[in-house]
Amino acid sequence: IALIGNPNSGKTAVFNQLTGLAQKVSNYPGVTVEKHVGTIQISNQSYDLIDLPGIYGIIPNSLDEEIVCREILGWCQNKESTPDLIVCVIDSTNISRNLYLATQILQLGIPTIFALNMIDLLQSSNKNINTDILKEKLNVSDVITCCALNKKGLIDLTQSIHNFFNQKENKETS
Repeated sequence: IALIGNPNSGKTAVFNQLTGLAQKVSNYPGVTVEKHVGTIQISNQSYDLIDLPGIYGIIPNSLDEEIVCREILGWCQNKESTPDLIVCVIDSTNISRNLYLATQILQLGIPTIFALNMIDLLQSSNKNINTDILKEKLNVSDVITCCALNKKGLIDLTQSIHNFFNQKENKETS
């Protein structure tokens, strides 16, 4: 499972909460400059979770973006290295900027779940996002709202990941 998103969208906070690790997080972009790998346990199943540096698009503008773009290029060239699932972490307070990358990720053809992070900040400004419409417009399996800092919605995210792998397993066995 690969975590992808814009800088400062909360990818590493999600990574830390799901894996129990303590990678450095901060309130400015560029803190994660290399990929980190951890393991998450969901219903007695283990999954590798890769936390990638933040990018604004799949054409690199910096060294940390180049790391991610090389990884994505590798997925396109070598199907064996392609993740089974992408969790695209989106800063819900700045969704329009984050959707540029999100649409590029969808074009890769890799199953994707969207995690609208920092939903608490959006809701505190009396705003909301209709996840059903977003799910329909993006044609993705799931859009989850969460706040990684206070763990809100992370159970829903892990359930969505679990459901994806159960459906994948059922397809492979039928």
